[in-house]
Amino acid sequence: MPVCPTCHAEYMDGRVECVDCGVALIDDLSEIDDDPEEADGHFVPFRTYPSRVFAEMIVEALAHQGIPAMVKTDELFGSATGAATKIVVWVPDAQKEEAANVADGTLDPL
Repeated sequence: MPVCPTCHAEYMDGRVECVDCGVALIDDLSEIDDDPEEADGHFVPFRTYPSRVFAEMIVEALAHQGIPAMVKTDELFGSATGAATKIVVWVPDAQKEEAANVADGTLDPL
């Protein structure tokens, strides 16, 4: 079963790319080098935004600075229940501070 090497989401056969991270899937997580010195691959929640538009703006700004990021949301659950939608940008733990500087500079003009 294909799996994402970044977020560890599992997919059905035939899928080649993670829908959240946009990275190529691998066949087995054992293919990943789990060296603790390379902890920057461990994604953590970064910030919650009021809409997908703001979240995608931040992800794009981070990408321009070489910081990988992804958006995770409960849009499907929220729209089905009427609950508020939670839209969270995730970044590598080791780059959280750098991401904060980029995010602050991106939304300040707004």
